[in-house]
Amino acid sequence: MTSIVRAILVLAIAWPATGRTALRMNDFAYGLRIATSEKTPLVKLAVPKSVYRHLARADAGDIRVFSMDGRMIPHLLKRPALDDQTPDGQNLPLFPLYSESTATGSHDVRIHTDPSGAVLRITPPPAASTPRPPPVYLIDASQLERRLERLILTWERLRPDVLVEARLEASNDLVQWHPVLSTVTLADIRHGQRRVQNRTIPWPPEKDPAAYLRLSWLSGGEAIRVERVEGLLRPEGELPQRFWIRAAYRTDREMPGSMQFDSGGVFPVDRIDLKLPQGNSLLTGTVKSRENERAVWRVHFRGPFYHLKVSDTTLHNDPVRVAETTDRFWKLDIDSPQSGLGTSVPRLMLGGRTHDIFFAPDGGGTYILAFGSQRAPVLDPPPDLVEKVASGESVTRVDIGRRIELGGAARLAQTPSGPSGRMLSLSTWLLACVLLVAFLAWWVVRRLLHRY
Repeated sequence: MTSIVRAILVLAIAWPATGRTALRMNDFAYGLRIATSEKTPLVKLAVPKSVYRHLARADAGDIRVFSMDGRMIPHLLKRPALDDQTPDGQNLPLFPLYSESTATGSHDVRIHTDPSGAVLRITPPPAASTPRPPPVYLIDASQLERRLERLILTWERLRPDVLVEARLEASNDLVQWHPVLSTVTLADIRHGQRRVQNRTIPWPPEKDPAAYLRLSWLSGGEAIRVERVEGLLRPEGELPQRFWIRAAYRTDREMPGSMQFDSGGVFPVDRIDLKLPQGNSLLTGTVKSRENERAVWRVHFRGPFYHLKVSDTTLHNDPVRVAETTDRFWKLDIDSPQSGLGTSVPRLMLGGRTHDIFFAPDGGGTYILAFGSQRAPVLDPPPDLVEKVASGESVTRVDIGRRIELGGAARLAQTPSGPSGRMLSLSTWLLACVLLVAFLAWWVVRRLLHRY
């Protein structure tokens, strides 16, 4: 009796485990080789954008790290810090310079600064009755708290349309100047029924900070008078790695006034842009997306996209920021009365930020970043790894090799629906309890019959 009951209990405990087997490398579609050295305590790598084309889960939960002998290595999948907040801005002191020779570094004006380097005044001051706009502006950036990301100009328009070619230079001593941007185009023009403006001067990320900036006009400067310059500051910390992909146009879904696109994966998208093929195009439309063919379309943006050529100068809209989504299918509804696209198909460009992966290698050697599996569940992040990353422990960035095939594309196919592991476990316990109760009832009846 005791041995039979024990056998039933063992079966009930062991049976649920048969429905949950450990994942192996071959359970994933593809992999990437990762080479590490023996003195690498913590590895950090950015997920290549090609990985997102072969994921089964929109949350990137079907990514694993394996050693070459098949052991699964604990890893932490982390989203980079958001960079879609409005950057901090700071108004910068602006000083007009009316002498033409100041653009070449002449010393016919004197610039007075305080002990911190801030510009106090310029002598001689410009005449109050000067009617023409200044050809050069001195911008004091010596008091900025962080690195500069871009400049935003506010100006008075002296002509109906403005198209200015400008040059930006930098200095730390007001004597030696070096170029930052040899040519940048600023515009405030009317095209059709819309006004197209570009008042932004980007600061190249590879350029070092500078205390003083000099903005001069190459052409068209007589059309504006700059009134204010705002410096937008770069966010603190390391900038996330960004990517751009082109969504494929779906010719099978052609409809008048509407175009559909397919990103081909579960890319985390937070930027959209339209590349208009014709040289002088302005399009007003609504950009939408959805997860699958049966889902409802969600609106991300409605407004203009343009690609204009004016006097040998090309103007293009800035990429549009949108709420991050991993939707695969995209749609552009065109507002025909306000658009001049013609019969051309624009290129829909999708941009985003990749995940970062952290793991502690068990000695040097080669590891496999495996991805793409319908069987893979989301894993809870290892607490010790989370603590190491949060503490700022030094990490080593490693290179990723070429893609290799593991289980192949079949691992991405949707498996037939069936009971989950939890339901299978519950049903097994219920079956075991029924068998146990039936056995006890049979045993009691048998004893009673034997007694009487």
